[in-house]
Amino acid sequence: MIRLSWDVHSKCEACGLLFRVNLKLIARVKGADFSLWNRKERCKRLGCVGFVNFQGKAPDMSWHEVLSAPWPEDRP
Repeated sequence: MIRLSWDVHSKCEACGLLFRVNLKLIARVKGADFSLWNRKERCKRLGCVGFVNFQGKAPDMSWHEVLSAPWPEDRP
């Protein structure tokens, strides 16, 4: 995603808080193999109990899509 210049943001399902995701920082902190696909995290807004989903837009896309996909059968 970094190499292909994806634009990724997180959006809270409860309060709607929207953040741009720094992919280079995530790769540095979590490791290059870390994936945002099929992942949810707690919202960072104080007092919000919601979860964010991650949405990505590849360079050839017109809008952001939730980063979800069927789980590969060969992975537990």
